[in-house]
Amino acid sequence: MPALTHVVIPIVIAATLPFLTTLSAKLGKLSPRDNLETRAWQQNLGGWRQRATWAHQNAFETFPMFAAAVILAHLGAPGSETAMIAAYAYPSLRVLYTLAFLANKGAIRSSLWFASMIAVVTLFVIALRG
Repeated sequence: MPALTHVVIPIVIAATLPFLTTLSAKLGKLSPRDNLETRAWQQNLGGWRQRATWAHQNAFETFPMFAAAVILAHLGAPGSETAMIAAYAYPSLRVLYTLAFLANKGAIRSSLWFASMIAVVTLFVIALRG
């Protein structure tokens, strides 16, 4: 695969995750009336649906840093195999993070979040070392 593909695919996967997470919280629960004030409706959720909403918010918080890191690593070290591995590790870890969040496994979730941030830091280091 061309090197740019290894930039685009992980970014697209990571960008899609927040939407899939919030969709899971809403499916079968959100009514057209609730959709008028979605944020207020989300605050009243409980259980796994509330955790899905929190995972959705966290995905948006970490995504910009990841996307920047992938792009900078590609610019600094085009074709880097380590960058490619880190770029794919982030969305993979985020999927596992979301599943742990939904299952209410806090320690596992936190470990997966930390591992995903290591992937981001790795990408920034690759970009700096070029």
